[in-house]
Amino acid sequence: MNRAILEACLPCLLALGVSFAAMVGLMKLSGARFKIARLRQIHACEGGGVQSLAFVLTLPVFMLFVLFILQVSQLMVGTMVVNYAAFAAARSASVWLPSTVDANSQYGFSAEPDNWVEAGVQIDGNILRVGSNQSQSASNTLNSRKCFQVWTAAVLGCASICPSRDLQRGGTSTTPVSNPATSWLPEAQRVTRNVYGLLSPASSSNGRIPVRLDNKLDYAARNTFVEIEWQEVSHSGTDVDTGPTYNPRGHCTYVWQEKEVGYRDPVTVWVTHRQALLPGPGRFLAKLLVPASGVPDRIAPLVGLNPEYSEPVHFVTITASATLVNEGIKSVMPYVQR
Repeated sequence: MNRAILEACLPCLLALGVSFAAMVGLMKLSGARFKIARLRQIHACEGGGVQSLAFVLTLPVFMLFVLFILQVSQLMVGTMVVNYAAFAAARSASVWLPSTVDANSQYGFSAEPDNWVEAGVQIDGNILRVGSNQSQSASNTLNSRKCFQVWTAAVLGCASICPSRDLQRGGTSTTPVSNPATSWLPEAQRVTRNVYGLLSPASSSNGRIPVRLDNKLDYAARNTFVEIEWQEVSHSGTDVDTGPTYNPRGHCTYVWQEKEVGYRDPVTVWVTHRQALLPGPGRFLAKLLVPASGVPDRIAPLVGLNPEYSEPVHFVTITASATLVNEGIKSVMPYVQR
């Protein structure tokens, strides 16, 4: 995962290096000089408000580079956070997939036996896939409690990079959220507010902090998607055809199921998050440029506009994955998670 983060952040690091070099060149071109002594005298200066032509011409370009550096830095942080969320979701999958889950009428979950997912499973050779890392409406993944727990781990992992400002919902479309997510979100927001208050008691005097925490979780729940896949693989000495795993084909006690998550099978969780851009750089990067040279714009197509909000909310899609093995072994007397 560390190598994947470095590879994903490499373009951002190159962009930061070029931006810093361009800023230094711009400052030298404008004739600006950094002098501490003059900064100390600025409060008492009565020389007037006349600005040099070089300052007026270079300041907008300088601020453009500053905003670009801030946005690229946020994208690097977002890449690292989404990779962490993928690891958290994969860890959740390795814990929940082997569990025996009882039915839950409050959220509408059905009972799920150990190493089994009560959701539509797509089979592609020896690869089995559940869910979609593009939208929640593409499958019934969140109707499975096990998949729902994996999704909540990804949402909580991505909440820290979500916008905390009040985004006005009510655009041209809305992101569908499943019934379990609708019931889970208020409780998650309440717990987050309480935990934050315990960690930072001084925050109780700021009435905006609870609202900002709620906004972060709401955005994360509507813009984070997961996909789970696993493989039926042969292991050294523990092949699924002959045993000694719990589910060999032809076993007299345990019937082998085609859609089971086998013992020590690798489980990969893909997490996709729509990271919101800063308002200023987002509008600038989303503007499609058609240069005279005819070279197509490769930046604007990567920036999307979230139609769920009445105010412009531009985003870029960040995808990460993590793989862990399923550690579950069927027990003769399984422990039921309620």
